[in-house]
Amino acid sequence: MNPTPNSSNHSPILPTFIGIGAARSGTTWLSHWLSQHPDIWIPHLKELHYFSRSSKYFSTSFLGQASLPRRLFGRDTRSKEFQRQLARAIGRNIRHPSSERLRWEWKYFLSEVSDEWYESLFVGRPEPITGEITPAYALLDDADAANMQRQLPNTKFLYIMRDPVDRAWSSIRYHEKRSGSQLTSMSASDIEKHLSNDAIVGRSDFAGTIQRWRQALPQERFWLGFYDDIVKDPIRMLTGVYEFLGADVEAIGPDALKEINQKVNDSTAKEMPVNIRRFLSQQYLPALERLAKDMHGWPEKWYQDALTAAG
Repeated sequence: MNPTPNSSNHSPILPTFIGIGAARSGTTWLSHWLSQHPDIWIPHLKELHYFSRSSKYFSTSFLGQASLPRRLFGRDTRSKEFQRQLARAIGRNIRHPSSERLRWEWKYFLSEVSDEWYESLFVGRPEPITGEITPAYALLDDADAANMQRQLPNTKFLYIMRDPVDRAWSSIRYHEKRSGSQLTSMSASDIEKHLSNDAIVGRSDFAGTIQRWRQALPQERFWLGFYDDIVKDPIRMLTGVYEFLGADVEAIGPDALKEINQKVNDSTAKEMPVNIRRFLSQQYLPALERLAKDMHGWPEKWYQDALTAAG
């Protein structure tokens, strides 16, 4: 997007909020429960990836090709991923027809990517609060994060953190579930090598991420949460998000919250081996120490747990 969101005479329709991550920290749970509120609209397709299209980021977006013909017929990795996502969307609409979803997905998949295109994804909604969640946005560098907040001058941002040791193990189990591979059955050295790659380690630089976004955003537009609070008291966690977004907490009703403890997008259940926990604890100990010095509560517990496991 350009420094000014739109050069036309009308005010741009921009999302009220954006979730920037972190991955494997409860963002799918959050997306689900935001969508349950009658005053909030969030796309059924999680992770729009508009601002993380650059190939310089670990999570390369399948929208990296702005040209639709290239996305449809290209043979590069990003185009192939786009074609896979499009095929899944077609399958969804065949199995569960929905004219509203079909119109939105037609716009999302089969239009040229541009500022106006991104704006159009939020146009026409009756709900007063709209947003999207793309964990890859947490990976944006200082310049892109600052530019994004300038382009979205009134948008609020949500960021959930999770103990990076557990987050890394959840990530490997999740990809094992999706790919059908046996990542957790690899040798200890291969698992350690996999968990040391930049795509996983970079997503757990919470202190760096928080510093970057706090520099780009005023405090009243940046909400921090913890995965541990989703586990401990999900209703209180969700209530805090609703209040931050300006949504009426009472509007969702008690019946809608009956299944709030149910996990969404869960990883394959598999206990973390002691030697892997020791390795990850040693790997993240410096980052956790830095985070614990800046923040009380859960980060301090994460640091103490890692200190104990690191031996």
